[in-house]
Amino acid sequence: MPIRNAWLAKILIAGTLGLGGCSDGTISKAGSQTSGQGGGSTSSTTSGTTSTSSSTSSGGTSGAGGAGPAGSGAGGASTGMGGAAGSTGSGGAAGAAGSGSGVGGSGGGGSGGAAGAGGSGLGGGGPGSQVDPKCLDGIVYAAETMPVRASIMDLMSTFTVANRLPWVTEVLKRRLPLGALFVSTATKTDPNGEGNCFGVSFDASATTAQKTLEGLNTVVHECGHMMDLAQNRFMIRLDLEYKCKLQSTSPARSMILQDEFDALGPKGGGLDFVKDIYLKPTGTGNGGDQNFPLLFTEWNQYVNNLASGYAYYDYVKGRGSAEGSRFFAWFVERYLRLLRAKYAAEYDKLANDTCWRQLILADWGRANRYWDQMKAENVALSTTEGDKVDMLVSDPRLLAEIENLRVVDGCRK
Repeated sequence: MPIRNAWLAKILIAGTLGLGGCSDGTISKAGSQTSGQGGGSTSSTTSGTTSTSSSTSSGGTSGAGGAGPAGSGAGGASTGMGGAAGSTGSGGAAGAAGSGSGVGGSGGGGSGGAAGAGGSGLGGGGPGSQVDPKCLDGIVYAAETMPVRASIMDLMSTFTVANRLPWVTEVLKRRLPLGALFVSTATKTDPNGEGNCFGVSFDASATTAQKTLEGLNTVVHECGHMMDLAQNRFMIRLDLEYKCKLQSTSPARSMILQDEFDALGPKGGGLDFVKDIYLKPTGTGNGGDQNFPLLFTEWNQYVNNLASGYAYYDYVKGRGSAEGSRFFAWFVERYLRLLRAKYAAEYDKLANDTCWRQLILADWGRANRYWDQMKAENVALSTTEGDKVDMLVSDPRLLAEIENLRVVDGCRK
């Protein structure tokens, strides 16, 4: 099958950078519960069959699940709706200092108010906020359980190169069961993993327990790609996954290199390296030639690397672990903005597809949960470049793209 051959042969590893090729797959949408109702679909798997049902969790209270000092409920609250995304109108003012971390409302083409300072909780949400507790992104944010750093001391002395696969699986089960599922699923018929996702994650120097721990980010990332694209299971949590249409006629992701935001990014470091691999046109179907599903799976796996980096921070303190999540969040926002402006039919297909729309919102909420928690705990998984891009991700013109998906998802009345 093409999904297991053509693109799997094109995986490129550059540090923790996974580059997949084009894919095709069956269409199986997740449920259509709207996020305004506490929705997003959950899928539970039993004996190899998957059943899909709608979840009905209520929107989180202000600051619920937030990292560090909870927001007061005022942060990010908008005093005016502003125009809908794509139209003009000014955004509402953000909360006062000391409130939650919501940014000023964007009102589509209008400009947002000044951001509130202070705590890193959810705040009151509202149009233009970074995360809205009443919408699907905020519901997923509040529901995300941060990994507990359970002891793995008893496992450290049991490692051998020969038993690396069961050892890694057990280490992941202790702290990151979702990552363990990625690995066990990918290695079910081949110990190197589908697409060699396990084999490529550990180089010749990984002959000790510590060196193997240093490869966990890569194996979670690469075998996570297999879950996304080979299994068509985009997993947010063990109890929340989406099965979205993988075939797409969306434009090449290289188009964002021509937008007005590209020049704002830091130069000469990690971001340029990532752009060169993922966004530069190649004419071969790889890199920047790939379209939205392949752009999204990279972001999804870098969000998973937030989880793996956080979970094993006491053993591995790689500062670049969280950069990719910021880079690709910025890329996805910019892609959505250009798609809406220049490829209206393609944008409508994406935004009106319940599965893709809710998957984007869910990943956005999960990413923000980790960003906030890491800031609150001073877990240094990013570098100066990642921190700079973090500010670019919060540009009101780009947050308008997240807001527009909330509107389409039925969160705004």
